[in-house]
Amino acid sequence: MLDGRIVLAAAIVFAGSVMAVRDRDLMGVRLDTIRHWRSGRSRQRSDHFSTMLNLINDKRAELGKVEMELRQWLARQPSKDSKDE
Repeated sequence: MLDGRIVLAAAIVFAGSVMAVRDRDLMGVRLDTIRHWRSGRSRQRSDHFSTMLNLINDKRAELGKVEMELRQWLARQPSKDSKDE
């Protein structure tokens, strides 16, 4: 059986690489660029920060819609009390 620490380390590495690919796609830069930013080898330009702020605003609006839909769905669900009867 695999040691839990090995599995956890592999999951962290995998999640990090998935997040790097996602960030690369969102930012429109190469994967090497993301790696250089994370390691401190290069710095982000001001237009990258503008792009990130725009992405944050877009995601905030998207999450707001999802939250509203979920709250509406939850409001339509029968309560626990009505199931018992």
